[in-house]
Amino acid sequence: MKFRILVGSLLVWGSLPGWAVPGIGALALSGGRSFCAFSPSLNRSETAAESASFQEKKGDRKADAEQLARALDYFASEKFHECLVLLQPLNRRYKLNPRYRAYLAVCLYYEWEYAEAIRLFDEVLPQLQGLAPHELSLYYWMDAESYFALQQYDRALPLYGKMLPICWDNEKPDAYYRLGFCHLFAAESPGASSSEKVSGSSESSGSSEKASGSSESSGSSAEERKKAKECFELSLEGYLKYRNTPNEKARIAQIRHMLGGLK
Repeated sequence: MKFRILVGSLLVWGSLPGWAVPGIGALALSGGRSFCAFSPSLNRSETAAESASFQEKKGDRKADAEQLARALDYFASEKFHECLVLLQPLNRRYKLNPRYRAYLAVCLYYEWEYAEAIRLFDEVLPQLQGLAPHELSLYYWMDAESYFALQQYDRALPLYGKMLPICWDNEKPDAYYRLGFCHLFAAESPGASSSEKVSGSSESSGSSEKASGSSESSGSSAEERKKAKECFELSLEGYLKYRNTPNEKARIAQIRHMLGGLK
């Protein structure tokens, strides 16, 4: 549902360069950064513009611009595999701008190529802070979900946290639900929390240090369980308020069961 909203927003904001405008190839090759996903530099001081090699390059760029237009069409139609097939070679040739690399990361996410999606999202998200909040929240969500799918819960946790202030209220239950599990897995995984890593004793430590490390580990585990409970409570509250539908009944029942186990 979130992605469909994003695609609609992209069309309204006009963020797809040359969208629905005849001659997108000319726009994409205009060299203007606001219209161009890629703009190979040309040495304008040379007179090679009339050479056969230049004309060949010009023809290649026009073909690539047309390929970019098809890729964006596939993206808007949620045909992520087809979009991926076209965008990846373009990115290798030109290194697309951050917005288009985010689109590429979305395609990789839907293809379950989580490691590659993470690499791109982590690279471009710092450069996309000027985007509309809801679009940015979607990218944070997909980046977090990719880490979650790879069981890297400590890396997923702050990304869900960044999503929360900028997503819509009816989307927050999903983030709190995932955050609950991130904290719960941290509580159950030895060495997962930062306090355990800092206070954990080395092999050369004395018995008193080991005892201290064990005590702090226990306290950290209890703190993570407390945070998990708080997140599940916020998630349940959100589902009941915004999405108390038949489709969510199983999720709501699961959260109640989780809360019962965390008492």
